[in-house]
Amino acid sequence: MSHLTCLFITKAFPSSYQYASHPGGVLLEDMNDKWLAVRGLKPTPGPRPRIRDYDEDARSLDMTHVWSKVNVPAYNLGGWYDISCKAISTRS
Repeated sequence: MSHLTCLFITKAFPSSYQYASHPGGVLLEDMNDKWLAVRGLKPTPGPRPRIRDYDEDARSLDMTHVWSKVNVPAYNLGGWYDISCKAISTRS
């Protein structure tokens, strides 16, 4: 028996590959390096490919493949100029 009654999601995207790290397969460098640096955060250490296929690692973190398993209401909160605005508005 599940006790989860709803989801409250803020500033999140269902697929980091599609909306944050590699949309279209190309590293979104401004998002991943410059945007984080301005906020005092460091990018993930180690080599990051500039071009990346939608591989098993990306698929395993992609929520769009499991929406049919979500059986509770979801409230998605995002701002007009939110960095994940497109991802928030394309959820179904």
